[in-house]
Amino acid sequence: MTNRKILYITLILSLLFLSISLYMNIKLYIDYSNSSGKSRALFGIKEAINFSYRKFIVIYPAIAIVITLFKARYEEFKSIAITIILISIMTIYTSLFSVWKLYI
Repeated sequence: MTNRKILYITLILSLLFLSISLYMNIKLYIDYSNSSGKSRALFGIKEAINFSYRKFIVIYPAIAIVITLFKARYEEFKSIAITIILISIMTIYTSLFSVWKLYI
């Protein structure tokens, strides 16, 4: 495979993982807005139990950053590489932190 194909596959997968992460944050927001007093007070526990798998989404964007840094040595791939790195950083941020609280 050429470097260009690898970078485009990495870009598509990074966008996919970003959309999955944003979907989980929207689902958390909907669950929080549908809950009432006691449930809202203990929502952090519910988030930790029901959405504990969202931390594993960080694995691919971290690998994507490493692949991008190795494959984008040439000047013609710099814009694709920067895009992939920014999307991967956004995915890591939305997966590790509770971004859904900004929706409130």
